Amino acid sequence: MSSTTISALPTSARRADLRLVVWISLAFAAIKVALHIITNIIAQHAGYGIFRDEMYYLICGQRLAFGYVDQPPMVAVVARVTEMLFGHDHMWSLRLFPALAGGAKVFLTGVIAFTCATRSLHPNLSA
Repeated sequence: MSSTTISALPTSARRADLRLVVWISLAFAAIKVALHIITNIIAQHAGYGIFRDEMYYLICGQRLAFGYVDQPPMVAVVARVTEMLFGHDHMWSLRLFPALAGGAKVFLTGVIAFTCATRSLHPNLSA
């Protein structure tokens, strides 16, 4: 039984592949954020408002404290920053930071998947 060796790609080819993956991941992340914002704007025009939990977060943001029983402190801080920057009249502004966090997750998932596929210990696992 003979063992086969896989020749590694040249460094320039790996960098080019990584650049392509980064751009594709950024495109998918931008699409995700845009869809999130657009659907929130459409929902608000259709008559949907701010959910009661979101209103509670806004009120907690007005009365900042280090610890809350039912939520981490950063939720109130993000709600306060959002209210200071955009006000509380628009759903898209209240949900902007969660949309950006979701876009970051999409981007990181694409890059991590590429990294796992190219640095796999066994070549058949990445196919």
